[in-house]
Amino acid sequence: MLKSRRQQSIGLIATDMTNPVVSLQIQALHDLFLARGYDLRLGISQARADRELALMRRMAEGRVAGLVLSWSEGETDAACASYLREIVNQGMPVVFAGRRRDGIPADSITVDNRAGTCAATDYLLRTGRGKVAFIAGQRGLLAAETRCAGYRVALAAAGLVANEAWVLFGEWTRASGRVLTERLLAGSDRPDAVVCGNDLMAIGALEAIESCGFRVPADVAVVGFDDIELASLVRPRLTTVAQPLEKTADLIGKLLIERIEGRAPAEPRDVVLEPDLIVRESA
Repeated sequence: MLKSRRQQSIGLIATDMTNPVVSLQIQALHDLFLARGYDLRLGISQARADRELALMRRMAEGRVAGLVLSWSEGETDAACASYLREIVNQGMPVVFAGRRRDGIPADSITVDNRAGTCAATDYLLRTGRGKVAFIAGQRGLLAAETRCAGYRVALAAAGLVANEAWVLFGEWTRASGRVLTERLLAGSDRPDAVVCGNDLMAIGALEAIESCGFRVPADVAVVGFDDIELASLVRPRLTTVAQPLEKTADLIGKLLIERIEGRAPAEPRDVVLEPDLIVRESA
């Protein structure tokens, strides 16, 4: 450590800690890195490019052994990409988790979001739902766009075209899920199912459907994405697309430590994990 002037620390930058998926994977990474002799330095960007850039600079200048850029999408900024490319080219081991690499030669691990929502939408169509809506977080983010793409692929495969009035974007929160679903149910022509970009939004959708006087799943079916713990605790229990959270954290750690210890191939690696549809009472 003294010879390399690097600390036995690994940096991780995330957008926030409010999403249970983020906190669970941060905990798993903390435990994994600690077992390998590394401390975890956590930075929260609040989806702001200026904060993300400042955090990256602080961690790189503090000589972290490696960096995980995870769940950090928000504003885009050329300065962030330029600085990342610079430190990677200087030898900083970096792993992108669940976000775009934008041509930066670093390892990447993602879940097949498109396949997940495609399977969820196809399931709804096969069980008799013919008017399926889609809601997600901020437009332009990797998870929102790829999950929306999967929804559209399933509709097209069934010979259907998405009703653009039923494709809504907001925030990755329970409150936003409720507001967007209330908007879907306000008109005379309402959907009979909603595919939600994550489970928090889906729980908000359940609340909205009940408050509008409809029943789940008799009137409107709901499917989430992530399979957080609350998904099996709410009533009706939430049908959702489950991410392999433990496997993802293990692979993030494996890719980064191999890169730190010089055991990784020269070419950057792209790993895509398959999600699973978990059918419960909401659909």
